[in-house]
Amino acid sequence: MGGVVPLQATITGKIYGRDNFGKVMGLLRPTMMPIILTGLPLSNWVFDTYGSYQAAFKISIFAYIPAIPIISRLNLDNPTTSPET
Repeated sequence: MGGVVPLQATITGKIYGRDNFGKVMGLLRPTMMPIILTGLPLSNWVFDTYGSYQAAFKISIFAYIPAIPIISRLNLDNPTTSPET
């Protein structure tokens, strides 16, 4: 998740602005919680089963692939929110 957290915060701030950043992040966290809570046990199971984290890394990369076209289509140059102060 190394680059995902700063990227998420940057995109969220750019789209929704400073005034709404906390509210939006508060709404996003519960939707992300099942993914976060299952990632560590899944990685541990993969290591215990296969003796390596390589399969867990592949699963993570495969899970991020659908996000690529979604993020690339975001219009970050012209956000629809009010200008930041």
